Amino acid sequence: MKEQTLRAHFRNGAAESSSILPAGWRGLGRGQRLWRFIKSIYYASSPGWQLLKSGALFFFGFFCWAVGNLLRSYLPGIYWPNLLISYGALLFWFGPLTHLVFVPRLIPWLRRQRQHRLLHWLGGHFTVALFTLFFTGVVLLSLDPPDFLVLDVEGRLHPTASVQATAEPAAQLPDLNCQRTEGQITCMLTHVPDAVVRIEVTSGTHRLLQLERPTVSFTLLEQDLAEVLGQREFRVTLYDSRGRLLREFVRTTAFL
Repeated sequence: MKEQTLRAHFRNGAAESSSILPAGWRGLGRGQRLWRFIKSIYYASSPGWQLLKSGALFFFGFFCWAVGNLLRSYLPGIYWPNLLISYGALLFWFGPLTHLVFVPRLIPWLRRQRQHRLLHWLGGHFTVALFTLFFTGVVLLSLDPPDFLVLDVEGRLHPTASVQATAEPAAQLPDLNCQRTEGQITCMLTHVPDAVVRIEVTSGTHRLLQLERPTVSFTLLEQDLAEVLGQREFRVTLYDSRGRLLREFVRTTAFL
C-alpha cells in the first residue's frame, strides 16, 4: 500500500513539474528548451526588456571597444584586437538599434505584410540577415579599422620614451613647439640629439611625414589629422639609426 502511494506521488510530481513548462515546450529536449529560452529573451519586447537589453549591449560594446584599443597598443601588429575593436564599435550602435527598433517594431510589421511576399519573407528571415550583416561588417572593419574607431594610446603607453627622457640631462631634452594658424599647424623640434636620424609624423594609423636630419621643422594641414575622441591629434616620433624609438610627442589641436 505504501509503495503504491509513493508511486502515485512521484507520478503526480512529474505531472505537476511538466505542467509548469509552456505548452509548446513539453516533450522537447534540454537543448531545444535552452534554444527556445534564448529566443524568448531575444524577442521579448516589453519596455523593460527593451531598455535592459539595449543598455547591456551598449555598455558591453563600449567595453569591448576600449579593451580592444588597449590591447592593440600593447600588442602592435597583432590582428585579433582589431576584431574586438570593430565588434565593440558595431555592437555599441547595433545593440540598442536592434532591441529598440528592429525586434519590437520592424520585424512584426514585416511579418504582417502577407500581401507582399518579399516583405513577409524578409520578416521571417530578418534576424538571420541582421546577424550575417553584423558579423560581416565586423570582419571587414577589422581588416583596416578607420581612424575614428582607433583610440591612439600607443604613445602614452610606450615605455621607451620615458626611459630615454629620464636618462638625458634636462638641458638636452628635445622639445616640440607648434603653432596653429588658419587650418595649418607649423612645428619645430629643438634640442634634437645627434642620435636621432629619423623623424616620423603620424595621425591615427596613417603616416603623414618622414623627416631626415637636419630637417627639424614641418607643416601639417589640420584637415589631414585623424580625430581621437572628438579631437584632431598627431604624433611626432624620433628614432635612432637602429630603428629604436627614442622619444615621442603627442599633440592635439585643442591645446595648440
